[in-house]
Parts: sequence; C-alpha cells; structure tokens
Amino acid sequence: MSERSFVRVERLWRPPGRENLVKFDSASEGRPRPRRWRLAAAALVPLLLAACGGNGQSSGDAASEPYHLGVLVDLTGSYAALGEAEKTATEAFAKKVNAEGGINGRQLKLTVVDGRSSESDAVSGVRKLHSEGALAVIGPSGTSASIAIKPITASLKIPAIGMASGTAIVEPIEEAKWMFKNFPDITRSTRAMLSFAKGLGAKSVSVLAPNNAYGQQQSKAVPELAKEYGLTVAGSELHDPDATDFVPQLTRLKGAAPDSVIVYGVVPGSAVIGQNAKQIGFDAEFIYEPGSASPDFIKVGQDAVEGRYVVGTKALVADSIAEDDPQYQAVKDFVAAYGAEPTQFAGNGWDAITMFTEAIKKADPDLSDLDAARTAIRDALENQLGGTAAVNGIYRYSPTDHSGLGSEGLALLQVKDGAFRYAGGLTETGEVVLDQE
Repeated sequence: MSERSFVRVERLWRPPGRENLVKFDSASEGRPRPRRWRLAAAALVPLLLAACGGNGQSSGDAASEPYHLGVLVDLTGSYAALGEAEKTATEAFAKKVNAEGGINGRQLKLTVVDGRSSESDAVSGVRKLHSEGALAVIGPSGTSASIAIKPITASLKIPAIGMASGTAIVEPIEEAKWMFKNFPDITRSTRAMLSFAKGLGAKSVSVLAPNNAYGQQQSKAVPELAKEYGLTVAGSELHDPDATDFVPQLTRLKGAAPDSVIVYGVVPGSAVIGQNAKQIGFDAEFIYEPGSASPDFIKVGQDAVEGRYVVGTKALVADSIAEDDPQYQAVKDFVAAYGAEPTQFAGNGWDAITMFTEAIKKADPDLSDLDAARTAIRDALENQLGGTAAVNGIYRYSPTDHSGLGSEGLALLQVKDGAFRYAGGLTETGEVVLDQE
C-alpha cells in the first residue's frame, strides 16, 4: 500500500469567520457540490442512518478506512516544549508505519488538537476528538490535564494515554478504567533524586515545584520519602507554572541552607532556575526530574547547568545502551525516525502511539462500530501487551496497573561539556546505581 498523509491539526479557538483548520486528509475539501448531488445525498440519509443503527457511532468498515487516533498535546502555553516534541514524534511514527503498509492493512490517521497547557482545553479536546470519531487519545502532555480528562474518558468510553508521570493520573484504578499513562511514576524519579542526594553526602534537601496539581503533589510527598533516606526537608517553594523569574523562591531556599535542591518542572523554566541560582550564588547541588531531560535544558541553561544531574530517559544517551538491553532496538528505531535530537517528551509521544498501534494489532477492531472498537483497543492495551519494549521502558499494563512501567527506562544523566552523559542506572524501585567507569 502506498504511503498516504493522514494528519490534521486543529486549534480549539478559531478567529471569527475562519475555520483555522489545516487538513491533509481530504483532497476535495472545500470544493462546491452540485445541487443534484446534494439532493441525492439528502435522499440517502435515512438509508445510511438505518444501516448504521441510527446512533451516529459507525465509521464504516471499508478496506480503505484508516485507524483514526487523536493527538491531544500542548502546542501553546507553558507546556508547548513538550507538546511540539510529542506531536513531531507521533507524526514521525505514523509516517514510518504508513510507509511500511500500515497496521492490519490500514493506514494511520492522526488528528492533532492543541490542549493549550490548560485543563479545560484538554477536556474540550477529548470531547472534540471523540465526536470526530477518534478511536483513542494520545495525551494530554501534563499531569494536571491528564487528571482532568480522566472522568471524561470514562463517561465517553474512549481510551487515553496521558504522557506524564503523576500517579493520580491512573489512581485510584477504579476511576481510571479508560485512562493509562506512559511514564514511570514520579515517585521512582523522586527516590532516584533523594538516593543520589544522600550518596553525595547530603543531610538536607529543599523542594522547588510548580504550583499546580502535579507540583503540589510532589511538595507534599517529598518530606515523607526523604525520611527513608535519613534526609530532612529544609524549605519547600511553589512557583507559577508560567514563571520566568525564580529569584524570590530561590532566595528563600538559599536562606534555609540545604545541601541539595530537588527541582520539579519542565523546560524552559527548569533551565532558568539554574541560571537564577547561579545569579544569586546559590551553590547547593541541584538535581532535576525528567521534565528537564531535553537538549533545550542545556541550550537555555548553558554554563549555569553544566555539571548538573537530571533523571531522564536513556534515549538521550542512546549510544550508552547495550545491544542486549531489551530497549535497544526500540530506542534505535525512535532516534532514527525522529530526525532531531531526542527529548524525553518525544519519547513519550513515540511510546503512546506505539502502545496504541500494538493494541490495534491485537484487537483488530471492527470499525463499523466505534464503541466496540474503542472497547476492544482498551481491553487489548490492558491485557495483551505485557512485556512490550519501547523508549521509556518495558510496558506491563494490567487490570490493576495502568502505569505499567518500572524504572528500567530511566537513567541518571549529567550535563558534561554541553551534552548529557550517562552517570548511572536505576533499580526497580528507583534508587541510583552509579556508573563505575
């Protein structure tokens, strides 16, 4: 089958009088229809409704009908750096799969919607994608938006994979029947940061996090986890997720004199934190969560983040992955197809579309019944993909675990000579094992 382009990008807001919609999946979009054709089409409507059962939930099952996936990512706002990388990765994956003949003989079609780094826009986006016949939703980009859409996926009965680490995305499991995620629980990354701080000889740590559901969760969780490592918490600060200046928070934390600072959040903000810390002479050891695992962290932070440590994906140090590592081939394929420096967020997008296409292969859903097709994909995702190797790790979704990942896909990275270098691996529970070389 020849490759076809099936990508459509949508913004939820449209200027008056304009559709502001880019479509690549309809060669005849916008052409005037002859009046006779409109009359004939109108006459056929009752027949078509009868054939579909009258509920509007059939997409037809012609051999050429593509598998339609929604991509709900943040292309504007504070999480734009995440969403752009996720969008690029999902489109690269679809292009590769379509060029190779598609899935079960069908092409992949993507509809991209901008979540605008907003919980309410994420909810609207899911509803929109459902109404347009998407089989599943890749996204949202962040924890807060993923939590916000969880009840919506349940009411609409459409599976979604949130591309974030917050445990509340898929807990309690009774409320997350249709919601999955594709990044290790943030608790594992937190354990890695705390165990590494202890290994450096720290006695106390401070916490700096965004003032949203995700950041609030981490600032509350760290004090209890820190006790397990014999660490005390010397100050905790929250900041506006859209902040561009962190001097006030850092000045207060500097006054608490911690040995290390645990930083939650994403680029570019996390890199600016490094710059601001250097500006005020705050010389504690700063350790960053996976939201900073992007080349942009180094490009923005420059010499202010040289020597800093980040917990992030092994894909950023792909050359360090052994050939007998179960993720070796998945990471190699991802890096080759992505076409740019890989990021944590691109890996999230790649894995989400990987898992849905693997579920579609297993389910081979009947597209004449969208409700049944969505259910079949959800069930396959939950029950039939145990041991699937991808960029972020080995996925083992189950009826009691919609996170499905351990810590095997993560590593401790260090910024060295303007690039990420492998500094150590993580145990199953998240503790750091330093590289001995």
